[in-house]
Amino acid sequence: MCSSDLTNLAGERPMGTKDDEFFGPKHCKRGTYAKELVCNVKVPREMKPPILVYYGLGSFYQNFVTYLKSEVPAELAGKTVSESARAFKCRGEHTRKLGSKSIVPCGSKATSLFNDTLTITGMDISKTNVAWPSDVARYSNPTDYPKRENTLWMHDLYPNVVSAEKGVKSEAFVQWMRPAALGRVWNAYGWLLKDLHAGDNLELKIHDEFVRSEEHTSELQS
Repeated sequence: MCSSDLTNLAGERPMGTKDDEFFGPKHCKRGTYAKELVCNVKVPREMKPPILVYYGLGSFYQNFVTYLKSEVPAELAGKTVSESARAFKCRGEHTRKLGSKSIVPCGSKATSLFNDTLTITGMDISKTNVAWPSDVARYSNPTDYPKRENTLWMHDLYPNVVSAEKGVKSEAFVQWMRPAALGRVWNAYGWLLKDLHAGDNLELKIHDEFVRSEEHTSELQS
């Protein structure tokens, strides 16, 4: 959750955010599950659809050169590449393999995908039109997707984020692969397509799944 003492500097909060749009810990409590946070907030003013729902991730530096270069563009375009090419571009073995299986596509960006989930009780969040169409067009699944043996695809690692049908063309994945310029990530999560009225009470349920691995943290600090 955000607090009202954040500023517009360094991307701490989106430009134009008003103070009454922030809600702190007093509005939240632990849910039924250990990783669930339930927040009850009041809509501060009338809002007309489409209403953007976004997530923020602080102190996460996607602009580090080692992070930016940790990918194989040809693999993201659906081409089969050699293991030596994967090892050269995706330096950390943990970004290429899990046990005896290869991770496709490899790289720090792909294997650090943000996978917290958000629901708003009684409302649908549309997950379409959150990524640039030109970005979606850059990515393709290989011809043997998803049947290649001894392979873990993005859907296997992040089933709540990446569609088995769309694979790397899933918009949440595509959006994540466009790195943030500063040390805080602000990405679109989805859209609300109905009116919100001033004074409406909303129940937000956040499922905390995102884990910053030690390997990823050390890579960013190196």
